[in-house]
Amino acid sequence: MNMPAAATRRVGILVLPNFSHLTLASVIEPMRVANKVTRRGLYQWQLIGIEGGPVESSSGIAIRIDTDIAQAVDCDTLFVVASFEVDRFISKDVVRFVRNFARTGATICGFETGAYLLAAAGILDGYRATTHWEDIDDFRQRFPRVHVVSDRFVVDRKRATTGGASPALDFMLDLIKRDHGLALAITISGVFIYDQDRAASESQHAISTSRLAHRDRKLAAAISLMEANIESPLGVRAIARQVGVGERELQRRFKTRLGTTPLHFFNEMRLSLAYRLLEHTDRTVTDIAMSCGYGSGSAFARAFRTRFDRSPMSLRK
Repeated sequence: MNMPAAATRRVGILVLPNFSHLTLASVIEPMRVANKVTRRGLYQWQLIGIEGGPVESSSGIAIRIDTDIAQAVDCDTLFVVASFEVDRFISKDVVRFVRNFARTGATICGFETGAYLLAAAGILDGYRATTHWEDIDDFRQRFPRVHVVSDRFVVDRKRATTGGASPALDFMLDLIKRDHGLALAITISGVFIYDQDRAASESQHAISTSRLAHRDRKLAAAISLMEANIESPLGVRAIARQVGVGERELQRRFKTRLGTTPLHFFNEMRLSLAYRLLEHTDRTVTDIAMSCGYGSGSAFARAFRTRFDRSPMSLRK
């Protein structure tokens, strides 16, 4: 998906309603800075809406668009930026728009849940792809012809997909490196005071432990173990043994750094994940209970009601 060194990459950014401002900024700002520091028009972009008029974000703030899908001018690259309730906006017209771009041989990238639109259009069949970690399981079930991975971002031939805002920024820096070299990508990272120290293939994590790891690697490792074993929870003693500390020492580290116990932290992680899955997927309550480490629906319902003062079914309704 590289561009010739002297070429201008012409980018159409299809922005779906309920998008994340942070993700959109992660897409646009690296291109803006690339143009500024080189004093060249390396990147040109236009914001595209489904229809005319402003597009409202997930935070309720509307942005002005340049054109709509009926009038978008030719581009060599299409970015799709989406976040919440993406299914509401995948219409026949939008799918046709994406397929038409694909027929031209354009590079097409789906940011966050933008991957859903690409998959619905059939242009990810046989490709490796990812989406936001909250939606990985649902995405995998709905699109069996796509090779779904949990990487931060994926580039497969002329298709690319990313997780949330931070992986989107990582991808954009990688794209600029491919287009114009490592030196420019490093310069742009410096403008943002951003250390890009994670590989594209690194798995997305529900709990970000990178900052904590600089202060307490054992504690960060314990949290990573919890996350990796949500479906089959490990006991505190087993976790402590695997990270190389005693159980009481692990208890002390959680209390000192996080103000809580390992057990409480683990349970909060599991229930928070369950809450998000109930909100954002169509998976059954029983399936969610099992994937969050509860042996029965009744045990899950009791824990959920204690934590959120409502039943899983009432939230789903």
